[in-house]
Amino acid sequence: MSTDNLFNHSLSISTLACYKEFLSPDGRYYFPGFEPITGQLNVMKFIQNEGITMSAQTTGAGRSTSNDLAYTYGKARIKKGEVVSDYNYVRVWQIDATHKWDILLEIFSAIENE
Repeated sequence: MSTDNLFNHSLSISTLACYKEFLSPDGRYYFPGFEPITGQLNVMKFIQNEGITMSAQTTGAGRSTSNDLAYTYGKARIKKGEVVSDYNYVRVWQIDATHKWDILLEIFSAIENE
């Protein structure tokens, strides 16, 4: 959970730099209304082209019994151009050979405002 909190804090500094540091080279990114994106460079290109900035807050987390995968979930506020929307997110984390946690998968789901 601490890595997810660090990721979320880093988003406020630079969304692109954050994904460059935390997303696995073969990570997957699912954003509503778009085809799934595979690969760190493609995700970063998408974020830059769509003008995405975000802030997020972790709600919960868990880890596999083998300790090589973990998941986190929470709420994100995403600004895409001039439009700001609220989302739920789920991230699947994988530990790499240097014992650093990288995002393997990130999925967003829009929150319907009441």
